[in-house]
Amino acid sequence: MLESAIISVLQRGKLILVVRSETGGSSSLSATSVVNETSLRVTKMEIGDLPGVCEIEARAYQFPWKHAVFADCLGAGYSCHLIWDKKQLLGYSLVAVAAGEAHLLNLCIDPDRQGCGYAGWFLKVILRTTAELDALTVYLEVRPSNRAALALYRTFGFEQIGLRKNYYRAESRCEDAIVLSKNIASLKQWRHQLLAPESRPKCLDQVLVSPD
Repeated sequence: MLESAIISVLQRGKLILVVRSETGGSSSLSATSVVNETSLRVTKMEIGDLPGVCEIEARAYQFPWKHAVFADCLGAGYSCHLIWDKKQLLGYSLVAVAAGEAHLLNLCIDPDRQGCGYAGWFLKVILRTTAELDALTVYLEVRPSNRAALALYRTFGFEQIGLRKNYYRAESRCEDAIVLSKNIASLKQWRHQLLAPESRPKCLDQVLVSPD
């Protein structure tokens, strides 16, 4: 979904992202962008949010999900969240959790706001939220051509465990899917060790807080 590879580090409580362009098969260093966590919020997705979600989906993907697919995910009780910058919807995620395993079905940032570090910040929150649902491992698929997403997930410790042939639709032919996984058991254990509210990271305090 993103158009540039991302390397992220934590510095003074903010997610610093060094964006490297991957056009033309070569990499060149471009501007560094900083996520201002104080203006970001994560909320649960509700049925009334779907028009905005579908609008972003239609602009982000060549073969977007339909309204009914998102509605079915909500009806099935999947872990579905939105990321906001104040009152502006930036993106969304959908995770299916069962029997100690989680499947990250969709993680999308508005194309107009990509490359600013929101995907990394959002993924950090979603992984910790998913761990609280007793998931031990997260799985996901990504296109081999989506080098930016691959770089982001690998930065977060995801490792390739397989390949699904002809998994994604494409204009001329189907595209394979790289299957990635990450063990997140330690995230839940780490969070339970936070005894005092003042010791909680801001990204956790902002989970499920509606935008002002």
